[in-house]
Amino acid sequence: KKLSELVPRLKGMEKRKSTRRAEAHQIDALKAALEQEKKSRDFYREQAQKAEHPEVKRLFETLAEMEQAHYDLIQAQLDFIRGTGFWFGIPEFSVEGRS
Repeated sequence: KKLSELVPRLKGMEKRKSTRRAEAHQIDALKAALEQEKKSRDFYREQAQKAEHPEVKRLFETLAEMEQAHYDLIQAQLDFIRGTGFWFGIPEFSVEGRS
């Protein structure tokens, strides 16, 4: 084949490499977000266990549920990018905790 016939293929390959690099950056950012949501959730759970007043306890439990919902949403996005999950297959998904 002529070199000119190969050039479009090489350009296509470069585009795929660029897409993979962008996905790798997204994955790194999502992993960091997952860790932050987990830390926040665990903090609120710990505070709920320590709380003596029922309303304060419930507030921290609600905040922990919200952080868990955020974690689940980020995990779903991560699974989607990796091709290991179903983004639109989540029934009644809510970022505010209970649906």
